[in-house]
Amino acid sequence: MCLAIYCPAGCTVPEEIVYNGLVANPDGAGYAIQTGASLRVRRFDASVTPGQFLESWLASQRANPAGNAILHFRWATAGDISRAMSHPFRVGRF
Repeated sequence: MCLAIYCPAGCTVPEEIVYNGLVANPDGAGYAIQTGASLRVRRFDASVTPGQFLESWLASQRANPAGNAILHFRWATAGDISRAMSHPFRVGRF
């Protein structure tokens, strides 16, 4: 089963949680963070390392300190194991 984490503005997700999320759910990962009236969405394929994910996530968090966010670590139960199948997906105008 996938792991989804809600991270309100200013929260800290411990590196251990990111590491464990990627190890236990190795089929891709992603996050979305509020950037004013829109969202910054980043998705990664199964080759992402904890260091790569953290570097991207922390940079987005520093750039958007007032942004609520979600993080997602994928365990594929259907579909390809690819970046295209990693959450979060854009829906509507976001």
